[in-house]
Amino acid sequence: MNTLLLFYILPITIYINCVYTANSDEIQNLPGLPEPVKFRQYSGYLNATKGRHHFYWYFESEQDPQNAPVVLWLNGGPMCSSLLGMFTEHGPYTVDSKGIKLTMNKYSWNKVVNIIYMESPAGAGFSYDENYPEPLNDNNTTAVANYFALESFFDKYPHLKKNAFYITGESYGGVYVPMLANEIFTRKSSINLQGIAIGNGLFDWSAADVLQVPTLSQYDFALGHGLISHGFYQQKISSCCSIDQDNKWKCDFLNPVNKTKCDSVKKEPVSIMNLYNIYSDCHLDMEPVNGSQYDPFYNPNTTNHKLLKQAQNTNQPDYCPHSGHKEYLNRADVRQALHVRNDAPKQWSAYKGEKGYTKVLRNGSQTFVDLIEKYRIGKILVYNGDFDSICDFITDARFVEGLGYRYTEEYRPWTVDGKPDGVEGGFVQHYERGLSYLTVRGAGHAVPTYKPEAALQILKALLGYTKLNPDEILSLPRLDEPIKFRQYSDYLDSTTGRHQFYWYHESELDPENAPVVLWLNGGPILYI
Repeated sequence: MNTLLLFYILPITIYINCVYTANSDEIQNLPGLPEPVKFRQYSGYLNATKGRHHFYWYFESEQDPQNAPVVLWLNGGPMCSSLLGMFTEHGPYTVDSKGIKLTMNKYSWNKVVNIIYMESPAGAGFSYDENYPEPLNDNNTTAVANYFALESFFDKYPHLKKNAFYITGESYGGVYVPMLANEIFTRKSSINLQGIAIGNGLFDWSAADVLQVPTLSQYDFALGHGLISHGFYQQKISSCCSIDQDNKWKCDFLNPVNKTKCDSVKKEPVSIMNLYNIYSDCHLDMEPVNGSQYDPFYNPNTTNHKLLKQAQNTNQPDYCPHSGHKEYLNRADVRQALHVRNDAPKQWSAYKGEKGYTKVLRNGSQTFVDLIEKYRIGKILVYNGDFDSICDFITDARFVEGLGYRYTEEYRPWTVDGKPDGVEGGFVQHYERGLSYLTVRGAGHAVPTYKPEAALQILKALLGYTKLNPDEILSLPRLDEPIKFRQYSDYLDSTTGRHQFYWYHESELDPENAPVVLWLNGGPILYI
């Protein structure tokens, strides 16, 4: 009888314990909220590798949280807190400059998904290693720790494990995101990983000083935006690069053919207030947008470093926003509400420097190819704000192109609202096997900060909720004369797994108000 009783009680005990663990992380009263929110939120710690605990903040979707996709967000750095992305990019809240009042963000990603902001690796933000006050990390150990932390999350929220899962990030997330995806597939996890998205990513870290010594693409970017003269560009290329048998420039500025000649080219005195957005009128915050440390290819004695130091004591224009997230997260009542442990760092900061982090040097192309070819990942989306000089759009476009996949359609503009005559968001190139690359017009390094509506549209495209480029037919073979109406064609999703082709023609007379007619031929199937 006792054995039989234990058989029935044990599963119930385990279930109650799982529910209790998740609910114990629920945020009951968040300081600074002017009104009750329409979603649940949780924060606390996820167990990573031995002795390591990653802080997380999880927001349920405002729409059907039981079934909505689950998205993980990772900021870069390395060693940058993902709460920076939460407060300044696409989280539910923004915070005033004094760190007192929270305001709802109408373009928050939790409008459509369940989203996790995880601080990684140990030592970033509120995350910690109980054995080492200053933990040592590298690309590989971080990928493994992130994997175990993620499994810990789904142990806390087992009802979400069936949901579609996506990994997103930016900057050094170009290392974190694909390596974590690879770890999930390699370990044959039951996590339902469907795709990844990376904004302004660093994908090739094969050079020891990849963020210190510019690449050819970065020189091309600088020339194209008028940041350097054509004379300087020509002299630098001719002094540092060689031409291969296909008459293509091969430039290794870290180890040039003639280093003495290459280093002799005098740098130009160029001033840029914000390397993360070259057209911003606001000074670069001394705490970097994503934690990247960047030594520009302009003359440091006359420009950026001096200018940025002066910026600390310079009043910003009134329209330059300042987020008080650092002040907010260091409040005692906020730390208590977020369940921050006593073992966590005493002071939260967005970026603590790269001390203790070793970058394992290699090109990330093979990881992408493995995700596509070996593991058949559903979707990979790479996007770039085109005003960023840190991880510029030319570098990333060439990286994606170098993966060797065929185009599935022409390079074309995409619109923020998905309408053919809507606001242009940038340009998109779709490749086979679910690979896409796009630019975001007028955005800097952290795309959602500058273009939040466009960023939300990109997320919806990753999920398959919308299309980045309209279905309009721009050219039709054998059409000998211009037409007086617009036409569109593509597929409409019907029942599960079924897609019905359509061809739609606008009326030549007042298409905005004209009746809409659907035509169906008969058959069924055999007759037309």
